[in-house]
Amino acid sequence: MSYSFTNRYCKLTANLPETGIITITGWIILADKLTLLMMDEYNNHTLIKREQLMGSIVVMEKQKQIQDIQIMQGGVGEN
Repeated sequence: MSYSFTNRYCKLTANLPETGIITITGWIILADKLTLLMMDEYNNHTLIKREQLMGSIVVMEKQKQIQDIQIMQGGVGEN
């Protein structure tokens, strides 16, 4: 099951073990029933488990286009 807001400009808050509570604004580029992969405006990728989400995912009223998404698969140097 994927989410209808994939590739939409969103804001969410999560409690991550590495950083604590953070708010991320960007695009949910992959989603399934257990995790979300969020890309922010600086091309940083954050994997978020469903249980780490806090509150709701807010789809921003003003949408921004995703710029050149590149999702790394495999090791460094592989395409």
